[in-house]
Amino acid sequence: ATATRTGGASDPLVRVYATCGGACASSSGRGTTTATVRYPNPGMAPVEAIVAVGSATANAVLTYDLAVTFRPTVPNAACSAAEALTDGATLSAVSTESASDLLPACLTSTVASGPVRYYTVNVPAATALTVTLTPRMIPTGASGTVRVYAMCGAPTCLAASARNTTSGGAVSARYVNGPMAQTVVVAAGVDGATNSGTFDLGATLAPAASNAACAGPRDVGATGGVSPTEDLRDGRDIPPLCAGTPSVMSPALWYGVTLPPGRVLVASARRT
Repeated sequence: ATATRTGGASDPLVRVYATCGGACASSSGRGTTTATVRYPNPGMAPVEAIVAVGSATANAVLTYDLAVTFRPTVPNAACSAAEALTDGATLSAVSTESASDLLPACLTSTVASGPVRYYTVNVPAATALTVTLTPRMIPTGASGTVRVYAMCGAPTCLAASARNTTSGGAVSARYVNGPMAQTVVVAAGVDGATNSGTFDLGATLAPAASNAACAGPRDVGATGGVSPTEDLRDGRDIPPLCAGTPSVMSPALWYGVTLPPGRVLVASARRT
């Protein structure tokens, strides 16, 4: 259901309820000139719904047109019906118009998502998964978003893409698996609770860095030899906190050094 402002200066807000006086089942969030709400019926029987059009502004001045349409649901709009995504495959022109699940911000995805579609990826042991979303058509100022979860309903994500609001800007989430094979859940969409869009989605699997975990540090020798350029996204284990350092730490890459007696270890990392 979409409310489009035709007069006044207030912003439309559209909500769906199962019953009068009941809890809100779905909300458009605050719009500007338009506000759209989505409410799926995944069952086999019709359901009654009540659409309320108002505004987030007290003493609102607003006239509007209301359009109500029904689209077919897509199976992987529900996490329980996630679609398999395989290494090297690219899904073209994925649309979230018929999706409905919204996800909270997590890790580097600093904005809540719009509707997402779900996928599963089988990640072998000691393997890095990279999932890349390339927008085709998304709202101006929005970003694609990719999140990786251990399972449906997990309270937080294992990995997430950073925002990229440039036109057509691709985003990627990278997850480095541990010593056992794992099937993870990927949620892909556009950030911003009222936003949907169309995009391409692909996944690649590659061997994890040998020093992704503390148990397998890379030996840099007794003389402290300099390692080549490293990508922190290859890290998996998160170091314990140290006094006087920030309370949030990303996964790290690990190195082993033999420290001779009577010497002081000095290790420097330079951003490249």
